[in-house]
Amino acid sequence: MSDNDLSKLSRETELAMKIVSMLEKERSGSREAAIEESTEAEGNQPDFEPNLSKSATAVFEPQHLIGVRLISRRDEIPVLEKHVLVMWGLSTYRFEHPLGVTFVVDNSRSNAAQDKQHRDAQLAAMQLAVAKGLQFIYVLR
Repeated sequence: MSDNDLSKLSRETELAMKIVSMLEKERSGSREAAIEESTEAEGNQPDFEPNLSKSATAVFEPQHLIGVRLISRRDEIPVLEKHVLVMWGLSTYRFEHPLGVTFVVDNSRSNAAQDKQHRDAQLAAMQLAVAKGLQFIYVLR
């Protein structure tokens, strides 16, 4: 992509493109170029600040990595397994049950923030899974 094309993208997309570019350069053997580009990128910090609390960032630390299992039916979850599930539904709510928690996100056309709510539900599910000592969460497609 040219610099002109990059200027039309959002800051997040632009940053993601730069990261992909650095990874591709590192794979291609030009490690020095990738290090040089990453040093340049450190000086150009994006104008946005992620709005994550300390507990939310703990999810992304290596010792707290949580797997995500994509399922197409609820019965793919073993019957007596403790679990955290994120799924689409008719309204947005959190349901606690004896085997864990289910996060339901409204997927109706009137819910303009459904993608953000789904990401937030997944993050909350990951935090809860870490707290409960689970290795992964389920996401119903």
